[in-house]
Amino acid sequence: MVRIITATRDGLHTFDERGHEGPGDLQREVNAVVRDDAELWAIVDRAELWHAPEDEWRHVATLEGLDATCLAMTDAIHVGSSQARLFRLIDGTLEPVASFDAAEGRGTWYTPWGGPPATRSISEWDGDMYVNVHVGGILRTSDGGASWIPTIDIDADVHQVATAEGLVLAAGAHGLSTSTDRGATWSLRADGLEAPYARAVVVCGGRVLVSASDGPRGGRAGVYRGGLEGGAFEMPRRTPRVVRRQHRHLLSRRAERWDLRGVRHRRRVGVRLGRRRGDVAGGCDRAAADRSRAGRARPVT
Repeated sequence: MVRIITATRDGLHTFDERGHEGPGDLQREVNAVVRDDAELWAIVDRAELWHAPEDEWRHVATLEGLDATCLAMTDAIHVGSSQARLFRLIDGTLEPVASFDAAEGRGTWYTPWGGPPATRSISEWDGDMYVNVHVGGILRTSDGGASWIPTIDIDADVHQVATAEGLVLAAGAHGLSTSTDRGATWSLRADGLEAPYARAVVVCGGRVLVSASDGPRGGRAGVYRGGLEGGAFEMPRRTPRVVRRQHRHLLSRRAERWDLRGVRHRRRVGVRLGRRRGDVAGGCDRAAADRSRAGRARPVT
């Protein structure tokens, strides 16, 4: 049975494939949730890391003095934070990744409003891990975090990085950037987008889903579908009218069938999604999830 898990301001909520809500969990603000096989990990109250090896949640670690912004299960649990930091879970403690703090180009990272940048998203394929900083581009490590290589012009203003089938995909202010050579070169895709400001990207089988709008405050916001290898985007006729502001995270049950009912629940447009026990959410169908695990890529949402 398909089970969709959504992270919201008032806890985790579960939905079946028809959008019917089931029992909730963690009755606190949940900022992100990811799956590692049958286990779940979550960021709670922007500071705490929680783990559910089965059905019972337990507190694992707390990030002091910073806001936790994203997490991913790569070769270990990694947590991104405000001030463009990256932490690795070691023996129950979130330890800073010192090499990331010293990454090339850090002094040029910025935000349009003048505040400090933040680590926005993390993804992985084979032995490479990609970390997206807003605004600071995407950095790649191929040696377990010992060193970091900048991969894209920081002014691409990347909001999310994703990986699939050897591709690196970056949703940014000018559309979707893609790379077939681990970030050495990039191609920009925006054909078919009514507005090019892309906030989120996710791969579903042989297709890619992108949310885009006029800008950070929304306007003409929509979810688009395109081929994984290229071509113009299109907005499916049956896309639900659930967008009051920009979609930040996407859900599709299958590449050919869009299903956003799980995020249409009251004020939960834009919630973050996770998968449980081989079911689907967070932007992958079951077959794509199996391929991702085989390639050591786990979607991060």
